[in-house]
Amino acid sequence: MHKRCKAIINHFLRYAIPLLANAIRKAERVAPAMESKGFTGETDRTHYHEMTNDRHDWIFVSVFLSYQYGFLNI
Repeated sequence: MHKRCKAIINHFLRYAIPLLANAIRKAERVAPAMESKGFTGETDRTHYHEMTNDRHDWIFVSVFLSYQYGFLNI
């Protein structure tokens, strides 16, 4: 059993180390491109709409939860 565990670990390391090295290389290539496009991480800018909850959302949640509660307790 000990040989099998050691073989599994060696097999994992044989693939993990090159994958990690490639991931680091790719990150180093992508970082300058992202910085040149303005993705510096300093501001809270977003291109998506901020989601808010209004009255209709809370009504839906309460109806859904009461339905689920009733379905599970019957």
